[in-house]
Formats: sequence, structure tokens, C-alpha cells
Amino acid sequence: MEGCVFCDKNLNKIDNLHETENFFVKVGLGLAAPGHVMVISKQHYPCFADMAAGLRQEYEDLKKLVYGKAKENFSEPFLVEYGILEQSVPHAHLHFIPKERKETEFYPGYKIGDLFEEIGIPSELMREEATWERAEYLRKEYGGYVFLKDKQAYLFAGMPVTFPSKNLSYRRFFNYIYKITDIPLTWKSMTDQDKKIDAIKKDITKKMLVF
Repeated sequence: MEGCVFCDKNLNKIDNLHETENFFVKVGLGLAAPGHVMVISKQHYPCFADMAAGLRQEYEDLKKLVYGKAKENFSEPFLVEYGILEQSVPHAHLHFIPKERKETEFYPGYKIGDLFEEIGIPSELMREEATWERAEYLRKEYGGYVFLKDKQAYLFAGMPVTFPSKNLSYRRFFNYIYKITDIPLTWKSMTDQDKKIDAIKKDITKKMLVF
């Protein structure tokens, strides 16, 4: 799709760690932690619920591979997809974010216990077990969904989930809970200092996540 950064093949050669026939694994910008990577579809889909059912097994196999690599080399990750709602790039992508990181001179450490307890999810949000069928339904009924996986995988939809930056944003979560100042609200608003720290995280990620 014209103008979509995840559809730009030349751009996506940068920091691309692994690929399959229909997906690739990439280190993005504004990493929450070393080891923060994304699985992205090669074909343009607004969210993964929109992609052809025949691609699901390949996607699930790649998710399992990336999860294992992140856990082995960093720590057990949590997963998040903002299925259209508040995406910074309107193209299907799934984040893998390690739940632990050691403190260094460049950034503070943290350890997440139960993501669903700590993120402070509003009780009025619709929350249900994640399945492909329900993702398709929520996409059609509400226009999108938020997928979160820690020990279990859930889908969120309905009001006020249309504003995940206020209640389901992993960036807001890290800033608020851990008072981490080196993570900008969005990758688009990074300062020069943020970019220097981000480059360090990215370099660590590329050295340790080898496929």
C-alpha cells in the first residue's frame, strides 16, 4: 500500500531479523526494552483478523518461534496487537516485549508479574478469550480490537477501548507504572537522547536475537 512504511520493501530490509514466505520479524523504533520486536505481514492488512485464513498456521508457527527466541535470550515476553485501534502504523503487526530487563546506566530495570493486573485495565472493557473467530467478529462489529497475551490471550473491544492510549497502551503502561523516562509516548516523538538510547537497545536486540 502506497505510503505504508511496513509495505516499503527497501525500508524493511533495515533491522529485519527473519522472514518467512508471508511475514517478517523486525526491530522497530522506540523500543520498550532490548528484545522488543514485531511480527509483520508482508501483504498489507489493516490487522491480522483481516488476513486470509490460509496464512494463520504460518503466522502461529512464527509467533511460537519468536516467543521462544525472546524468552531464551531476554525473558518471557508479553504480546500486543492494536487491531486497527490506535495503531501507529496502519498495517498488521504484533509486538513481543520482554517482561524483565536488567538496570543499566542507560535505563532502569523492571520485572512485570501479571500484565493484566498491573496495566490497570478498566472493568467496563469487553474482555474475552482470544480466538480467530472472535477477532473476526470484533473487527466487524466494533471496527477493531486489542489483543493482549501474557499467561493467557485476550481480546478487548467496545467503549472505551477505542482509546487504548488511555488504558491499553504498553508505552503509557511503562511510563506510568515504572516511571521510565527514556521511553517516549510514541516513537514519532523521540528526542535526540531517546534516539541514542533506542539505538543501544536495538543493537543489543540484533546481537542476541539470531534466527
